[in-house]
Amino acid sequence: MRMIDNIVNIFKDEINIWLDYNEIFERMDKSLFGPNKHGERGKRNIVYRILLGYSDLFDVDENFRPKKFHLSLGDDDNIIEAVEVKKKYSSGEAIIFINNKQYNEVEFSYEDDFELEVENNFKMIFGENSFYFPIKKKLKNRICDSFVFDADLNKLLIIENEIFIHDLWDI
Repeated sequence: MRMIDNIVNIFKDEINIWLDYNEIFERMDKSLFGPNKHGERGKRNIVYRILLGYSDLFDVDENFRPKKFHLSLGDDDNIIEAVEVKKKYSSGEAIIFINNKQYNEVEFSYEDDFELEVENNFKMIFGENSFYFPIKKKLKNRICDSFVFDADLNKLLIIENEIFIHDLWDI
């Protein structure tokens, strides 16, 4: 079961309830999370990011701190249909065109898969005059994923690949 499905099931029992992400986390099946280096705080953060990523499924009451969420769909049939259509942690599907070639948004479940795609396609991402170095290096309290030298800019770039459900800034 995906986390979003678990969250929706919480609201199915009480369709008109308003909950903040902490209350949702308390009602969730914790086995869905797996290991998280930030512990419970990190898991709660994942729930919050999922709620924001599925913003079209939820009404948000900004008057509460933390914000309260409410499932914005009416009956059970619409809820299941809307959630099944989404199947990703984003608020919409992105499509871009470069030189008459179409590129579609891709969902990555694991950061390692995303990192491999960046490494395999670095010339397209960073430019033809770039050089990619997949070196994990600790910088202060963070470990960066790689470095890119951009010869056009004559700069070394620090690369941190993050998927949507992870926290780039530890907020």
